[in-house]
Amino acid sequence: MEAPLVGIHAYYINAKPVYAEFLQDIQNNGGDMSPWEPESDIADGFFAANPWVGIVVQKNPAYIGAAAEYQTQFVVMSDNEKIYPVTAPSTTTFQTAFAAYFGNSPTPQEDSFGASSKKTNMFDVSISYGDVQYQDGFLRAVKPKQGATSWSDIVTKYGTVFVDDIRMKELFENNPAKFFEETFYYMGAAIPRFNLPHQMISYLSYTSPYFANYQWIVPTTEDNPVDGNAVTSEPTTLSTLKTGYEICSVVIYTQDQFGNPIETPYTQAAYDSVTGTVTFPAGLTEGTQFNLYFATDGYFDNKITDEMKRILGLAFQLVWENRFSGEWLARAAKITDKSFAPPNEANWTRAQEEKRRWIESSLNDEMWRYEQNCYAQGALNGTGITLI
Repeated sequence: MEAPLVGIHAYYINAKPVYAEFLQDIQNNGGDMSPWEPESDIADGFFAANPWVGIVVQKNPAYIGAAAEYQTQFVVMSDNEKIYPVTAPSTTTFQTAFAAYFGNSPTPQEDSFGASSKKTNMFDVSISYGDVQYQDGFLRAVKPKQGATSWSDIVTKYGTVFVDDIRMKELFENNPAKFFEETFYYMGAAIPRFNLPHQMISYLSYTSPYFANYQWIVPTTEDNPVDGNAVTSEPTTLSTLKTGYEICSVVIYTQDQFGNPIETPYTQAAYDSVTGTVTFPAGLTEGTQFNLYFATDGYFDNKITDEMKRILGLAFQLVWENRFSGEWLARAAKITDKSFAPPNEANWTRAQEEKRRWIESSLNDEMWRYEQNCYAQGALNGTGITLI
């Protein structure tokens, strides 16, 4: 027998336009609209003060089972640390859509799942129908504290300055969201490397960055002109459900004659972080594939001084150097003949290792000097240590 669902859509409803998309999704899946108030009846600012989580099940048209088999047994919201079972009397009966308040509901009788988040966080939604579990997720974006230091500030003004990698510069120009996704992996590995004085380990707490991607192919029609592909005559608004991200990079995806991917930047699309929609102008060639990359920044919880930023930039450089000098292909033995004579691999490897050790030694010297200055400043202030 066919499964009753093909998936679910999870919405973080903190604005009326998102609620409108939620209602449209219910209608598209043939759901009962009577329990849901029209968008026009909702007061302005209501969702900002009382955010919802909406779940719409995506029905399988081929399913012909009894309605009793099409009932929800379990709804769970979870982030990286906790699991939040939904407190909702209606969860065992809904057919197409369900909504619960994020945090505490306005009245005790209404559905909620009790989660609260002081930081930007990704929440996973799980619904079980019998033995089958369906999952989706949403990003809840929380504005950082005023003056908070972002990861991108350290990466662009310190880390990539020390590294000076032309590939990073090209990626930043062509696909900023993907650039930050790649460099933030270096950044995440660099932060624990700043471990002197030992108070820095706990001081460098942060809100994590988040990333997502989406693929869209311009739909084709049967009335293509003889001399080429048809183009869209009206602007297209694409609903991605990727809400709350700070940046969206759009590229056109193609392949060269050898099958290698080519991503060409496309700058005419407009992303709305509240609704998760991306609007394309008219004139798109049908069949064109667009890849969309989304990113949020990472933010440190505590004040990061210029000296701290510099040391984090040096730690970023060390992580990059470890990866570059440890690249497998460069270290692998090569077959040498009259047509191919690689540089002396032993000398090359030795030089790279010496450079890596020099960078690591320089970083350790900088942290030791910083630690001594912190203790000296603390002695002047009458405390044990003062981070500067």
